[in-house]
Amino acid sequence: MRKLLGVIPLILISGCIIVGEGVVIDENYLPADVIYANAAKINLQPANYRVVYTSDVNFALNLPMNKVLLFNGYTPYVLEDGFPQNLSLSGDVYAFYLDIKPSDNYGSGILNFINGTDTFTLYVSGREDCINVNDFRGAFYTYGVEPGEYKLSFTSDLTSNGNPINHALIYNTTDSMPDGWFYVVGDGEEISIYVDEYGIDADSLFITVIAPSDLEGQGELLIE
Repeated sequence: MRKLLGVIPLILISGCIIVGEGVVIDENYLPADVIYANAAKINLQPANYRVVYTSDVNFALNLPMNKVLLFNGYTPYVLEDGFPQNLSLSGDVYAFYLDIKPSDNYGSGILNFINGTDTFTLYVSGREDCINVNDFRGAFYTYGVEPGEYKLSFTSDLTSNGNPINHALIYNTTDSMPDGWFYVVGDGEEISIYVDEYGIDADSLFITVIAPSDLEGQGELLIE
């Protein structure tokens, strides 16, 4: 595994090497089959779509959830209520949530895929279409965090079945923030997240990539 220069401490946590503030991803991944088996699905003709998400989903204890994850081809996306996105989509599109106790969730979200005068609608259940992170702990790298703001950036030369795996998926329990919980960061991108202190596993980031089979190469998620 490649080391980050200029940093001495090495800590082995949950199957990955933490080098200073870098998480090296070269082995663990969330199988795409898990998405296929647990997510809501719609089939779309190849086109550019205006994707609009509206949420009535609540996680446990009446915690509003304003976000949903999409997966199409080899790429995950995050959609947020009130923030439409233009996405190029084709074929089967999967929509799902991540949580550590989906059985407590209720409500549903609505995704509208708009192309010209045509609108295609997908309903996403907060309980039935939610992947339980606890059931797939071995797919995630775990990184301990304290409350505060963090910058995450990702670099990747990962492939699976010869296809590039260019996006990291991050889960963190944020009971006080309906726009928290899960994030996607692409190769060469940087995002900011805020970690609160409320909820089970609020002190950990769960980090993975989605792939159809074993990984080749490696990726690094830098945490500042």
